Amino acid sequence: MKKRLLILLAASCIFILDLPAAPFGPRPVDTLQPSYQYLVSWYYLQMGESAHLYDGSEYAISDYQIKGNPFYGPTQLTPGSILFDQILYEGVPMLYDAYQDRVVINRYQQHFLICPTPSKISWFAIKGHAFVRLNTDTLSKTRLDEGFYEPIYNGELKLYAKRGKKKQETVSQYQSTIQYVDRNEYYLKMGEQYHVVGNKRSILSLFPQNKREIRKYLRKNNISFYEEPELALVSAVTYCDHLKK
Repeated sequence: MKKRLLILLAASCIFILDLPAAPFGPRPVDTLQPSYQYLVSWYYLQMGESAHLYDGSEYAISDYQIKGNPFYGPTQLTPGSILFDQILYEGVPMLYDAYQDRVVINRYQQHFLICPTPSKISWFAIKGHAFVRLNTDTLSKTRLDEGFYEPIYNGELKLYAKRGKKKQETVSQYQSTIQYVDRNEYYLKMGEQYHVVGNKRSILSLFPQNKREIRKYLRKNNISFYEEPELALVSAVTYCDHLKK
């Protein structure tokens, strides 16, 4: 009983001390107070497999006959951070299945892959990439699907990348081959509205009064949507954001 009370007290302290994390990525661990880091580590140790993070469903391994893999970034379990049910977990070995849009981890101290409940994940970060969950409330009257998005520009305008994978079939004379291929989609948030963007035309259509300046800026800086579409999008949105100020 005493141990349970201590755990509940630690959880309460973590909730109070860990103020809502910025939606554009986790706070670096080395910026946390040493006493806070100790408290979090102690909480993890005491909770073990009882931590809500490990209540997820079994992860179904993809068909081994499909070439490639469904993961974005690392293909092996890699330490990352995850804000789950308002509790920040650090150093959790994880993968991001971009085909299913699921975070994948091991069940506590077991070699058994599970997916934490997606709706309870506010954000996660792995190998230099942070993803935020845009949920139903946030997405009302928009064209986005609920899920995880990587913020790639954060100003008055906000640009998100949807990192996805799709199955592509190639048919030859004697056999057919299925493989995973990357599929990136981009969304620009202006005010409370999201807009699909992906090329120069889509950007220019959202800023008709600034078409001339935008074209001149892209040409002057040798920015090509054809060669580097994501870099071009970020550069164009950054410039448009400055035009608005």
